[in-house]
Amino acid sequence: MLTRLSIRLRLTLFGLAAVLVLLGVGAMNYWQTTQLSDALTRAAIGQTKIRNIGEVDMMHDAIRGDVLDLFYQINSPDRHADETKAKTVRTAFADHSKILQARLASNQALPQNEEERRLIAALEPVVAAYIQGAKTMMDALIEGHEMSQAMTDFEARFLSLEKSLAALSNALEAHGQADQAAAEQVAHSAGRNTLMGLGL
Repeated sequence: MLTRLSIRLRLTLFGLAAVLVLLGVGAMNYWQTTQLSDALTRAAIGQTKIRNIGEVDMMHDAIRGDVLDLFYQINSPDRHADETKAKTVRTAFADHSKILQARLASNQALPQNEEERRLIAALEPVVAAYIQGAKTMMDALIEGHEMSQAMTDFEARFLSLEKSLAALSNALEAHGQADQAAAEQVAHSAGRNTLMGLGL
């Protein structure tokens, strides 16, 4: 059929076909670039969440260290050194508590899926109880109160927070791995389709 058309018309049709192919390839590349950008953004956000929760975990250990440090200082034979050190420990406790709460708030500000929202909502009161428990423990130490029940309660709160953090951390790692795999799959598909487009 094309042989019956004039050369000029055939060239025009071939030109239109080429334009349509280029438009299709361009649209496909734009879509793939958007998909890849979204996948990489999700993967980066996932890594930020994991890093934040890692810092929360470190601060929860640091707060326990503050309590034990104060316990040691209170029972030190050098009372003057004890009073000076106690102030330093309380300052460190305040800093560690602030960092813990800030990192948790940073994660709450990031996009969350349903499971992450549920785990963070469950974690919030556990964090509050742990920080309050540490403060109560320190007050009891400084005021010279009987320590056995306070220590038992504090250790229970420490273990409760550790369990909640482990659940959230495991979920974030699983979601992060899935996002990373999705980003790699999109990148692979984009590269393959680009080569196919160039072949056209």
